[in-house]
Amino acid sequence: MTALASYLSVSVALASLFWSDHSVTDVHLLPSRRYVSLTVRIDTLRDGARDDTLARPLLLAADDRRVYYYDYGDGRLSAIDTTGKLLWRAGRRGQGPNEWANPTSILAVQGGGVAVVDGASARFTRVDANGRFTRLVTTADIPQRLARGSGSTLIAFGGQNGRPTATRLDSAFTPIRSIRWTGWPDSASGLATQLRVASGANGRVAAVSTVTSRIFPLRSSMSFDSGADGLDARPLPPRVPLAGDNGLVVAGMPAGTKPAIRDVAIVGANLFIIPAGEAFDGRTLDVYDAASGRYRASIRIPIGLNVLNGRTSDLIAVSLEEFPAIVRLRWDSAALERALR
Repeated sequence: MTALASYLSVSVALASLFWSDHSVTDVHLLPSRRYVSLTVRIDTLRDGARDDTLARPLLLAADDRRVYYYDYGDGRLSAIDTTGKLLWRAGRRGQGPNEWANPTSILAVQGGGVAVVDGASARFTRVDANGRFTRLVTTADIPQRLARGSGSTLIAFGGQNGRPTATRLDSAFTPIRSIRWTGWPDSASGLATQLRVASGANGRVAAVSTVTSRIFPLRSSMSFDSGADGLDARPLPPRVPLAGDNGLVVAGMPAGTKPAIRDVAIVGANLFIIPAGEAFDGRTLDVYDAASGRYRASIRIPIGLNVLNGRTSDLIAVSLEEFPAIVRLRWDSAALERALR
């Protein structure tokens, strides 16, 4: 990753070779991944080896003009432009104004800027595109994740009294109404902390459980305006593995194992997932249909990724393989669709 931009041809990998050290006989075990060949361009936007202000960028958000990241190393929110130039840094650790106790999610919002979810202090914070704090809202819920809904609305995932919640908010973080869960027990304690949430165009949202290997897309209308809003909990067809520290291709996560995924993002109609577990090193992208949850294929990439965010036509990611770096992944859209067929 020394060159600013390099074209990397991702070779086809055979899943049978990938799993050759393991005997898979149980009929409930799942089919192997289908790896496809695709040329991916990787641009390094910010390089921790050259900039000591980049320590642990583990929350990421992006729009067409900015990339925002929260750095656990110093507790500050930063913004860079699409060339990687540092524009501003804001905030610090704490529970006072312009401070965060423990952010769990950040989201680029309509009109520019970013929304920060602080689960530890049960607050939402709005920071504009110039790094100014413009809104601070305390909530009775315990928020964990935030996604963009239709129009200027937001979707907050949280929990209260051991029960998961999902709430539609306006742009000022005011609750509009609760969202129903379908196909998931109300007693699923702590579900919100197990989710990775991705949002794309037209309010499309998918929440993926890191523990149960389930995807929670919005209902088929992909909109809250119909009055029939809800989250539909369904298994990931065709149940391609998201993890399994024992190396087996399994439907869910056995008790005591690590999270099933590292992060998720939506670009266009596709949901991209970085699978986790001992069998994976961040160099695989699983691609699903964002609306149905149907598995399409997997892509091998030459660097390990830890954090993922989708934009209009590319992915922004954090690589912690050798040193922290924020990178952009791009490909030819037509070539991607041909490879995924």
